[in-house]
Amino acid sequence: MKMKHLKIKKLLLAALLLPLLFITASCGDPAIEAFEQYEPKIVVNAYLFVGTTVSDIRILRNYPVGTTIESSKQYLTPAQSTVVTINGTVLDYNPITKSYFSNSITVQPKTAYSLQVTSVVDGRKLECSAVTTTPNVGFALESKNLGTVSYNGNKPVISFKPTEGAYSYSFSFRPDSASLDSFIYDNIFESDITREDVAKDFNGYYLQWDMVINIDTKISGFFDYVTEWWDIWFYGPYTIYAYAGDINMRDFLMTATDIQEPDGNFFEPAFYIKGDGIGVFGSAVRDSLTLRVTK
Repeated sequence: MKMKHLKIKKLLLAALLLPLLFITASCGDPAIEAFEQYEPKIVVNAYLFVGTTVSDIRILRNYPVGTTIESSKQYLTPAQSTVVTINGTVLDYNPITKSYFSNSITVQPKTAYSLQVTSVVDGRKLECSAVTTTPNVGFALESKNLGTVSYNGNKPVISFKPTEGAYSYSFSFRPDSASLDSFIYDNIFESDITREDVAKDFNGYYLQWDMVINIDTKISGFFDYVTEWWDIWFYGPYTIYAYAGDINMRDFLMTATDIQEPDGNFFEPAFYIKGDGIGVFGSAVRDSLTLRVTK
């Protein structure tokens, strides 16, 4: 029996950049006072994916606003007495990728994982911790190949099944052969764009993602996510990565992209990290599908 498809409204978010600068402002006054209020922090950039081993756990530090940041020194390595554990297991360090990992931990569904980090920043010993509970494995894509579509024709539809413990469903669009030659210059949004314009903001067009929230996981069946053309800026093959994320992932993605209220006041993103840390420790069930876009 064919399962019922339900259309849902999606939420479009701007591209995410992990904030390495920690800024604050006084209530009612939009002036930034970061120079006086800077405190060294551990910056956590970490996600766990159900069914895989722990990998790509990046631990960095923050800097005062106005500091010239030397990229090779922003990562916290064992040389800074950095120790990273998940559920008590000490993670290994890869000096090439500057990330922590553990081949002995395979991430399970519906399981709580506790991250603990200690390090020395600016001569101070810092500690932070965070907990994520992984979603269940019910997340599923109805099709992993959306075939070939003509640009500005029928919009591609991603049908997926929600799962228990997931608070958001994110889709990251990656053109496999993106270049200045494959860019869609006759797009429906910027008709007068030039090669020079694309070259200046190439990553801005290359990095596209959307997120769906507020889905009742008790409703059976597949949901239809309709891809909009603002997600597509290049002709050719695409890999679309799909994530059923926990509440940590959802709230960080929704709050870290815009930290200023309409009245000018600043607010802190939802970090869910205790102690001397900022950033994100989240989890998701991950999958992918393919698509080809032609003229």
